[in-house]
Amino acid sequence: MNEEVPFSGKDLMMSNIICDRKNLLVGLSNGSLYNVLEGHSLSRKSAITYLEFSLPLRLLFVLFSDGHLVLCSISKRGLKQADSVKPEYRLGSGDAVCASISPDQQILAVGTRRGVIELYEISEPISLIRSVSLHDWGYLMDDTGAVSSISWTPDSSAFAVRWKLRGLTVWSISGCCLMSTIRQIGLNSVSSPGVKQNPDGNYEPLMSRTSVMQWDEYGCRLYAVEEDELKLMHLNLPVSYISQNWPVLHVAASEGGIYLAVSGLHGLILYDIRLNRWSFFGDVTQEQKIQFTGLLWMGKIAVICNNIDTSDMYELLFYPRYHLDQSSLLYQKPLLAKPLVMDVYNAYLLVTYHLFDVHIFHVKLSGDLTPSSTPILQYESYPS
Repeated sequence: MNEEVPFSGKDLMMSNIICDRKNLLVGLSNGSLYNVLEGHSLSRKSAITYLEFSLPLRLLFVLFSDGHLVLCSISKRGLKQADSVKPEYRLGSGDAVCASISPDQQILAVGTRRGVIELYEISEPISLIRSVSLHDWGYLMDDTGAVSSISWTPDSSAFAVRWKLRGLTVWSISGCCLMSTIRQIGLNSVSSPGVKQNPDGNYEPLMSRTSVMQWDEYGCRLYAVEEDELKLMHLNLPVSYISQNWPVLHVAASEGGIYLAVSGLHGLILYDIRLNRWSFFGDVTQEQKIQFTGLLWMGKIAVICNNIDTSDMYELLFYPRYHLDQSSLLYQKPLLAKPLVMDVYNAYLLVTYHLFDVHIFHVKLSGDLTPSSTPILQYESYPS
């Protein structure tokens, strides 16, 4: 659809678009709201920087560049006519930079230039429930910068906060800090724990700011991308493998991201990013006997959870990255049932089953993991 807007010749910039089920509303750089039919001013001279519309609450949240946040009511006609948008409240302390309404609860989170997040209950009367920040952990606004964005979990039980200078933090709706990538050393510090202070030399995640974050559909995982750290590589899978084993079901990267393990319907292929080289099973018959249900790396070893289709049993297969062949198989470990989750930490392998059964394996490797040697893999089991 291509349509010329009525303000195209007025030297105005469009900053935001919001919509209900039938209409579009546009925020402009002169502080006005426009729909396709007519404009409606909210009597501010600063630009509109953010719009959010809640259809169930029939409320429009308008954020201006001067830090003022205006809550507007919308009639039952929706956004069809601009004069139905009526300013009702001005929220915040005049330093708001972002806002986000919770999906299921009538709670509005407002991020400020001071690095404080204010939670408002959107009911009559509108009230400030609480304010949260990292000030209690010894961090000032100079350390984290202003709030960049706020993202609620789908069930509105928690929200993630992205900071302008570094890192992200997750709070519960009750104000409890659940997680933070920023090191927390408390108020007893001699000075504020700024970015340059890192006495133990460990890397702090998302030190270079978070460019984008997104919850999964259940609110169990939070995905974040560090600014200036994202590198994309378009990798074409070998036709000889993927044509017989489509679709791709599992992908795992080794520590450091140098090696990739990719599995489709059957078998496994390995990719060396530095050498730009693929490794295959030399025997197609062996490849077809492997049906993946899980895949991960343990150092230089690719660990495969294989479904034995002839008996509906499951097993772990340990292959060295330098050779995919039955002759190089380091160990074959039967499992009790289909695992729900697998994970690796150093030499420990964790496997979980249905009904909260958790097994931990301590993997020991004797000998060098090279083609010219004969390494021996052993394990100890720790059921809990």
